Amino acid sequence: MMNCPSEIQLAHWETSLAQFIGVLRQGLSSSGGKKDPKKSPKGAYIIHADGAGGEIAFARWRNLYPLLNFLPTTGGADILANDGKTIDVKTTTRTDGNLLVPAHLKTAPCDIYALMMGDADSGAYKCLGWATSCQVFQEKNLRDFGHGLTYMVTQEELKKPN
Repeated sequence: MMNCPSEIQLAHWETSLAQFIGVLRQGLSSSGGKKDPKKSPKGAYIIHADGAGGEIAFARWRNLYPLLNFLPTTGGADILANDGKTIDVKTTTRTDGNLLVPAHLKTAPCDIYALMMGDADSGAYKCLGWATSCQVFQEKNLRDFGHGLTYMVTQEELKKPN
């Protein structure tokens, strides 16, 4: 169903856009009093910028336009496919990273969850795979890493890019 290129190199303007979106997402979340749920030693701005870059990279490959929402949200689609399917792009900088989806997203799931690896500084991204909401939201995938329930699908379980 979905094929991803092994690597996607964002253009300079795309990495600049990802960093700008990261600043907006972090700034608006902070000013709105929204607690950032992301747990990482990296700053929230960097996490948001890396995520926006992953959305841009995935959308460019699929010849779609990312929604690039910068207003504080509690989930929702990053991309709307031509067939109407909703896609939530998750991004990691770790080569051993897994698809992590917060449990609260089960109440309004996207159709597809894609996992990208990369960072906005280099603009280099790689699609690690994808899963359907039915695959993600299974009890066997539910984990508690100490900051709320999360569904985890390992890279080995993801549908692989061709």
